[in-house]
Amino acid sequence: MLQKLAFTTLAVAGLLALTAGTGFAQNAPGKKMAGGYAVINSDGSVQVQHNVTSASHSNTGVYYVQMARKVDNCAATATIAGDSQTLAPGYVVIAKQGDMINVNTYATLTLLPEDYKFDLIVDCAK
Repeated sequence: MLQKLAFTTLAVAGLLALTAGTGFAQNAPGKKMAGGYAVINSDGSVQVQHNVTSASHSNTGVYYVQMARKVDNCAATATIAGDSQTLAPGYVVIAKQGDMINVNTYATLTLLPEDYKFDLIVDCAK
């Protein structure tokens, strides 16, 4: 047991050392994040956010998330927020223009647009 604890502690320390020079360590609590994040419910309402000014749901599987700044030169990613009732939820395609992120969600099995709750993360260098 002690050996397993020591290995886990070493692994965590190594991970922290590896991420020290990346954006992961720089966005620690208390530090300003240049991008933003949001949890968007399937109806387009915002559950939680940082640097998001609005979100809307215009059609099945089509969402628009407006950020507090232009995000053309930022990295943005979204992922379906799974639940216990969905075995193969779906996938996400995003596009950025100005301060707007267009998020499209699709069902994996049918490849058709479908409404899903999703998580969005935007990371900007400055």
